[in-house]
Amino acid sequence: FRSPRLKKLELLDLSGCPVVDEGLIAISIGCHNILYLNLFNCIYITDSSVCKIAEKCIRMKYFNLSGCTKITNKSIIAIGKHCPDIVTINLSRCNAITDAGIISFAKGCTKLQAMNLAGIHLLTERSLLSLAENCRGLLMLNLTGCQQITTSGIAAMIAGLEYVEMAVTFVGFKPIDKHVEKKLADQLKMIKQIADDIRSNKRRLRQEQIEEMQINRYLLEDSSARCIQGSIYRYACRMRFYNIYMSKLRQYSAETIQRILRGGMGRMIARAKREELIAFQSKAKYAIVIQKFLRGLKARKENAKVAKAIRRFHLRKENEILNASAITIQSYCRRYLSIHQMKSYRELTVRRKLAQDHAIRLIQRIGLIY
Repeated sequence: FRSPRLKKLELLDLSGCPVVDEGLIAISIGCHNILYLNLFNCIYITDSSVCKIAEKCIRMKYFNLSGCTKITNKSIIAIGKHCPDIVTINLSRCNAITDAGIISFAKGCTKLQAMNLAGIHLLTERSLLSLAENCRGLLMLNLTGCQQITTSGIAAMIAGLEYVEMAVTFVGFKPIDKHVEKKLADQLKMIKQIADDIRSNKRRLRQEQIEEMQINRYLLEDSSARCIQGSIYRYACRMRFYNIYMSKLRQYSAETIQRILRGGMGRMIARAKREELIAFQSKAKYAIVIQKFLRGLKARKENAKVAKAIRRFHLRKENEILNASAITIQSYCRRYLSIHQMKSYRELTVRRKLAQDHAIRLIQRIGLIY
């Protein structure tokens, strides 16, 4: 079974052969693509070889273990775990199998269509419940010799399946007449329903898209309108402030022109008056001096107190001038004396420092000599 040609083997019938575990394990190592395996009445095989077959041949669809009395729940659990594509399985007269193995198998092999459990005395209606819940495509089930399963349990299971009916030649159920045609008709009906649902969903999605596009368009138009309104409002505000600014600018310009005109006119009038005054003063200079002298002379003659006051004023002015001259001379003398004293002090300081340096050098020379 290690030949490269056997790797493509898909069908193997060993019914009635005295196969042992070592041979079956060798088959599992070399033939991984087996789809149909018949081990009818191979009474020497055990769980170890069947588990190995289940682990390696994961594409298995048809498995016949009828009469293999040494296999237990371990093999059935391994088949349910590693071979999810099982369609038909025959476990008749495998008396060591219980509800636990069938329940685990049903959870893993949901594509099951035909199953033979004839002669397994330990099974109860718990197995039927698990098969009904997990294997919805089951079409044939043989329960002949299963003493703990009643016809009411089988009838309840049949009520939950669509294309089966109570069997006559064995205990269990079988496919109804023309079940393939009915299944195809139902599937076609289901496909049409799915197509209708898809079309309705597409129409609904299209309608929703159209509504969403309309809403988006409305929102876009509303946003554009708001944007235009905002732009117009901002333009109106700018124009309003611009008009206010221009009116103020015109008013300021008019006021400036008025001030310039008023200032020019005032300057012209003032210049004219000043020129007139200068001309008058140049013509009547001596007349004004004479007038001032005569007014003062007349006032001194008419009132002796005025003459005395004027004399005292002149004397006070002379005294102030003399005092200011004396103070100035004193300040200059003090400054001269302070400068002379500062020069003498600096000269004395220099001479003293020179004498000290000379004495130090003299002492150093004496020290060097002695």
